[in-house]
Amino acid sequence: LYEDEIVWQDYHGGDWDIFLYNITTSVPSAIVTGAGDQKHPAIMGNHMAYENWSDPLHPEIWLYDIAGGNSVPVVSGSFARYPALSQTYVVWEDHSGSGSLVFGYSLATGIVSRITPASLTTEQMHPAIAGNTVVVEDYRQSANGAIYLYDLPDGTETWVSPLSGSVIQKTPAIYQDRIVWDDSRSDTSSDIYLLTRGVSESCPAADFSPSVHAGT
Repeated sequence: LYEDEIVWQDYHGGDWDIFLYNITTSVPSAIVTGAGDQKHPAIMGNHMAYENWSDPLHPEIWLYDIAGGNSVPVVSGSFARYPALSQTYVVWEDHSGSGSLVFGYSLATGIVSRITPASLTTEQMHPAIAGNTVVVEDYRQSANGAIYLYDLPDGTETWVSPLSGSVIQKTPAIYQDRIVWDDSRSDTSSDIYLLTRGVSESCPAADFSPSVHAGT
């Protein structure tokens, strides 16, 4: 969803296609069709990123211009899935190697680069993006996952959810300075936790004193 437009994958005509619905005009339409499946659309402004499964062995990330009505490949010849989109970047999971890594494509420069550190051999999954900030599900701390944040384009990294061991932390989402994720720290069930980025503030001191020291 972005403003008054919703996109989704729809099993139409024997395979998955991408549909768009405008809330204002109330007109749903098929915008990306063709051979093979088109899946997992993400919309932001005039752009929509999606998975193109024309080659079922090598799904690719494509970018659709809503106003112009045309698509171009962002990354080809890989096994790319689950795109997320901001006004400046497209990010996705890449499964071309032995595990999943997170890559990004700059809408300004057209350059594809790895978001997560090249030295990592553990998996990074489920990227989400807002502006120039990416959050990912990362497995370097434990087999249960943790949440890491990357500021683009300088690539600085922050461990957002510093818990490990049996705690499961996954599927982050981000908007402006707020990050949410699925977290199992309280018990075996999952809850939603939120972190607001910014300068830590001390609790204010009360500038008054009680006149009565009893009762509620």
